Amino acid sequence: MVRVLVTGGAGFIGSHLVDRLLDGGDRVCVYDDFSTGSRTNLRSAAELEVVEGDIRDENRFAATVGDFAPEAVIHLAANASVSQSCEDPLLTHSVNSRGTLVVLESCRRAGVRRLLYASSAAVYGQATKLPIAEEDPKTPESPYAIDKLAGEMYLRFVVDQTPGSAGVAMRFFNVYGPRQHPDSPYSGVISRFAERVAAGRPLRIDGDGHQTRDFVYVGDLVRRIEGYLRDKAFGFEVANLGTGVPTSILDLVRGFAVAAGRTPEVQHGPPRVGDVRHSCADAGRAMASGWRAEVPLAEGLSRVLSWQRAQG
Repeated sequence: MVRVLVTGGAGFIGSHLVDRLLDGGDRVCVYDDFSTGSRTNLRSAAELEVVEGDIRDENRFAATVGDFAPEAVIHLAANASVSQSCEDPLLTHSVNSRGTLVVLESCRRAGVRRLLYASSAAVYGQATKLPIAEEDPKTPESPYAIDKLAGEMYLRFVVDQTPGSAGVAMRFFNVYGPRQHPDSPYSGVISRFAERVAAGRPLRIDGDGHQTRDFVYVGDLVRRIEGYLRDKAFGFEVANLGTGVPTSILDLVRGFAVAAGRTPEVQHGPPRVGDVRHSCADAGRAMASGWRAEVPLAEGLSRVLSWQRAQG
């Protein structure tokens, strides 16, 4: 059993991770402001504590860390919308950069020795080659991506200043799965497509649809996060978390056509500000321990569509 504090634990990725940790017998504290996460994502369990709070609230977060005394902190809380970060960079910086520093500094002062941080493939910007390796150039093109890269640097600083500690900056590629609500500004293209397919509405594509992404199923992602939690290694590490398989948006349309048994209507709009053209992970570092993304895209799309239909 490990005592684990998860920021953003009531959100899409966080709640799946909390489920997995509870199933593994861990004691978990969720710290969430519930601005996008939901209590309905969290099951009732004696091993689960829930604290409502903002990661920017230094006193409240430090008190939570002191009271719960975690052995590890997994920092997922963030403003995750690229477009919103372009419209309101000050808010995004406040949450994603300053909030991350509050989390890391509170953990350092409390003696937490294992820190896992949700970074993003957005730090790479427009890739000059595929697949993208961790050492490739970082040219973030949105305030969101800039703040995520800054968070990695803060994490490295804290680990370097804390002998015997470990920190992993996990660069998530495009995560999808059940509980990713399409009406959220942070939703991914798959959740939005699933909602429209379930309702029989046209699919909107931003741009020409030939842009590619590396879509990783949330269940596969949280397995790897748990692996980093159990790992006994020390020091700082950066790792891409993706499948290594590029998929175009038009490929998604074809995948949903198969899952739904009909071809949806498609409408095109202008490209989104701050979006990269192509993205695909070199996930060799994450796979070195034997981890692999196991859920094929076709199966994952079917699961998301089934979940969306069950929402009514």
